Amino acid sequence: MRACVQVMEVLLAAAERRHAVLFFCRAGKDRTGLVAAAVLAVAGASEQQIIEDYARCAWGWVCRCV
Repeated sequence: MRACVQVMEVLLAAAERRHAVLFFCRAGKDRTGLVAAAVLAVAGASEQQIIEDYARCAWGWVCRCV
């Protein structure tokens, strides 16, 4: 649980300062996908846009923010 709090603290601090953040997972796409979904949701993406973004990543396509 502490790791989740740390991730969100970093993302919120970057957002407040309008800085870019690069994040990745060496163990697989699922945790990274959940972080990406949370970032997109906070940025105002619709549920459908988040689902489509995750689906693109699931097929190995290049992920991009909406």
